[in-house]
Amino acid sequence: WKKVAYLGWGISKALGNALNVGAVFDRDFFPDVEVGEIEAELARELKFSHIHNRKELENYLLVPDAIERAVTSAIRDKAKRDEAPTPKTPDVRQLLKEITDKHRVNVLSQRTSREVEYRKPRSPGIDSTTLNSEAIKAFESCWSTLEGRLLVVPGRLVLQELRDQISETYGVSISNTRIVASMRESEVPDDLKELLQKLEAFRLQPVH
Repeated sequence: WKKVAYLGWGISKALGNALNVGAVFDRDFFPDVEVGEIEAELARELKFSHIHNRKELENYLLVPDAIERAVTSAIRDKAKRDEAPTPKTPDVRQLLKEITDKHRVNVLSQRTSREVEYRKPRSPGIDSTTLNSEAIKAFESCWSTLEGRLLVVPGRLVLQELRDQISETYGVSISNTRIVASMRESEVPDDLKELLQKLEAFRLQPVH
């Protein structure tokens, strides 16, 4: 993000501020407090910036009910083409739970190490064991529900693993477009709606 911020600043200066530069970033494993600091610095360098509330953009597609509707629709379409009985729809929530279970150790390690690395120089009076314990406790709270897991897992990888399982079992593919088309408005996260509104406002900004 620093490279993008500096690049945006450099381009604007070179063109005499005749360019509005904006950027949208994945959250990755950055802790909340560090994200707040990054956002403040980006706001000083760019006309528009945004950091997702979820690990990466693909996490916004990890909506179990919408995926289940998409899968059901694809299975029914295939059964109709093949003139065959429609098989039972998979339990997408259970599949996602099983898939995310495999990523637990990696996500725990990444989030814990990142948070301790950030907090240690800023909390000299707190020993590493305590910092590590607090980071693990925060992770466990997040990981205790499927909805929490789907915020922090590597979304691109989890989605691909889910697609592979569904394709192997049912012979259908689930595209991003199909998942989005199966979403209800109430299932679209508020921060994503807000981002789209901000992007539209940024698009209409005059260059100065």
